[in-house]
Amino acid sequence: MIKQALVGMSGGVDSSVAAYLVREAGYDTTGATMRLFDNETIGLDSGKTCCSLSSIEDACAVANRLGISYVVYDMREDFKREVINRFVDAYEHGSTPNPCVACNKHLKFDLLYQLCARDLLSDQPDAGDLLSNAASNDDSGTYTTNSDGSSDSKSVVLNSGVNNAGNANTGKSADSNGYTAVRSLAEAPPLSIATGHYARIEHDRGAGRFLLRKGVDPGKDQSYFLCDLTQEQLGRTLFPLGSMTKSEVRDVAESLGLVTAKKRESQDICFVPGGDYASFIKGYTGHEYPYGDFVDAHGNVMGEHKGIIKYTIGQRKGLGLALKKPAYVCALDVENNRVILGDNGDLFKRDMTASEFNWIAMDVPSSDIRASARIRYRHHEAPARIIPLGADRVKIEFDEPQRAMTRGQSVVVYDGEYVIGGGIID
Repeated sequence: MIKQALVGMSGGVDSSVAAYLVREAGYDTTGATMRLFDNETIGLDSGKTCCSLSSIEDACAVANRLGISYVVYDMREDFKREVINRFVDAYEHGSTPNPCVACNKHLKFDLLYQLCARDLLSDQPDAGDLLSNAASNDDSGTYTTNSDGSSDSKSVVLNSGVNNAGNANTGKSADSNGYTAVRSLAEAPPLSIATGHYARIEHDRGAGRFLLRKGVDPGKDQSYFLCDLTQEQLGRTLFPLGSMTKSEVRDVAESLGLVTAKKRESQDICFVPGGDYASFIKGYTGHEYPYGDFVDAHGNVMGEHKGIIKYTIGQRKGLGLALKKPAYVCALDVENNRVILGDNGDLFKRDMTASEFNWIAMDVPSSDIRASARIRYRHHEAPARIIPLGADRVKIEFDEPQRAMTRGQSVVVYDGEYVIGGGIID
């Protein structure tokens, strides 16, 4: 049976090289891009972010270069519902969300896979209502390529998580401890999904679980953003770049002559390319958010804030106050439209709880466990005690106080390089 793989292609270098590696591994490969928004929705004249129209054109060019099929799914309404609206609602209620985690959970590894499974595994796919014309702003026609031409790519030897033998340099031997790297072609499900994330998946045969492991490039590891993936999703997912560094990925792209080889990465959220969340929210909702009071821990007024959506825990810059010493946002009182300020020391806490906790490496433990936890993407993991509070809630007690635990952000628990699970900070 021919094994198929869809590759989520954002128009960047990482997903471009992932598509090449999956094709080289022997999969019948289809590139798929999610069209997530119109430029007008995010206030751009031209698109330079992932999944924008210009990025779709780049992804299509890469697919043609590699000789793989390519489709674009119109998921604008889904993205509004599952990501943008959640993002706006969180800020309006005093949280600081992580939209990349939500996009992975609800769209990329769920809805996109379901749509491709329906179309690629069906004898008579009916995708006409889901494919959009990426070359224009109207929705006439489709944007699908089926190239039978062979690629003139060079032969490249890679330390990749996906290869014909199904092996990877993961640092663990299947013979000694029961772990294997991401499935070989023979072990793969009828349809897999691959992305350009820097992370690894291993299968613990003894426990019968798929494990999520950090990528080998510490500066690019993206396991944090994948903490919501279920066992079912991990079992059908490929991360070809997990055993590579960013520089190696760019070298491969250049050797293949891909248009994305030197494409600059954006550090911004895709639908807020300038990083000004408050301006985006006001433009998206059409609402003006009322000014209110800055207060200290005792309720003493220290000045006037410019709308509660403009502030997040730990913020010091942009307060617009002339005080005798630095002040930091320590809490948001949405009900009374107040921003509570304090000293840097007031931001440190030892305990927190998290909801919607997804256990990956194990079932819900019957007792406390020792691990390390990361409270935001660039945060260094810290030793902690993890206390289960039911099926999907945990309490985390850090050995040392941590700075600026922020409601709405993801907390991810690790055992060394392996993700135990993750949830949303209460």
